[in-house]
Amino acid sequence: MRNKKTSYTKFAFLVSTFFLLFFGCQPNPDEENLKGKALIYLNESALVTDTYPVPGTFNSTKNYTYIKSENKIKIPLTIYRSGLQELESFSVSISQTNEVLNGTLKLPSESYLLPKIVDIVQGTREKQIDLFLIVDSLKAHKDIHYSIVLTLSNPTKYTLDESLKTIKIDINVPELLKNEGLYYSWDLVFEDNFDGNTINTTIWGTYYSAGHAGNGLRRPEAFSVLNGNLVITAQMKDGQLVSGGMAHRKNYKYGRFEFRVRTEKDPSEAVSGVVLTWPQSEQWPLDGENDIYETGTKADRESFSTYIHYGDGLGDSYNKQYHFLHQFPAYEWQTIIMDWTTESIKIYRDGNIVWELTDKKAIPQVPHHLCLQLDALKKIIGDPVKMYVDWVRIYQQK
Repeated sequence: MRNKKTSYTKFAFLVSTFFLLFFGCQPNPDEENLKGKALIYLNESALVTDTYPVPGTFNSTKNYTYIKSENKIKIPLTIYRSGLQELESFSVSISQTNEVLNGTLKLPSESYLLPKIVDIVQGTREKQIDLFLIVDSLKAHKDIHYSIVLTLSNPTKYTLDESLKTIKIDINVPELLKNEGLYYSWDLVFEDNFDGNTINTTIWGTYYSAGHAGNGLRRPEAFSVLNGNLVITAQMKDGQLVSGGMAHRKNYKYGRFEFRVRTEKDPSEAVSGVVLTWPQSEQWPLDGENDIYETGTKADRESFSTYIHYGDGLGDSYNKQYHFLHQFPAYEWQTIIMDWTTESIKIYRDGNIVWELTDKKAIPQVPHHLCLQLDALKKIIGDPVKMYVDWVRIYQQK
């Protein structure tokens, strides 16, 4: 008679073997599902509901970079993949579509550079690509509002996310160029590189007066020209703090004012280096005062400021101001630009815009002249302190 227990054991073994062979050797259903959902997309598409505006900000920083040496504007984009743990290499095409945003024109092909095919190497989830705008082309059409709609296609692996494979970029050309000081064309109308041995008094007038707010004296003897730099020295002479200031003899209504400057540290906290424009009318503060670079009297000179003074129509004695703090050491060389137009005052440091003022009440609408001053705010100073100016340049709009 057949042993029932033995038969049951064999049956159980056969069943378990079947399940092991069938299910154990099959791909993991979760992995298959994961592969089916492996997607490729432009992740900037997820940042905005409709368009990606340039200029704009992302995480409090501007979403483009002006590369001065190449005269291009870089807009970084990222191709991303998700849903797959086994990160194989693949490639995908990227191109401009014929779509145009309302109120804009399609960005011409000669105005930008973009890779046509992007290769993503094994083991990486994302690849940054750069859309480069050609500045000279934008400047030739500086008042045109463009758009470019980019889309991904032809992936060698995986699936495109239809909802995120396209990005609509709104390029406000006038605003973009104005932000970087590229909208206007400037003619150089004045330049002094201080290459001689003395100040050229036909273009500069030195002060002979009491010092700032009655502190010490302003005298021409405070100036020297040495090794291609204008030098203003503040020091004690015959019991008086003697320093200096000088003014360009020509006035300009609007323009670009550019200079390279540094001011030594001052343990006495007695003097402040200032480069400013002052109104021809001498009506202060009604006609404004643009203190482009002002160190203040802090001993360490670890920062400097821009102050825009103005009157608000309540009388010449009513002084109001805007202030911007530059967190860069004033004792090191700084290259500063002020672009002054009817609409705004923009301040640049080392070629990058750092501050903009658009309050029309505060923007002077009358001629000013450029001044270089080392101002005393006390009557006594310890060791001498020097302010150096490498060069100054003034431009006017074409």
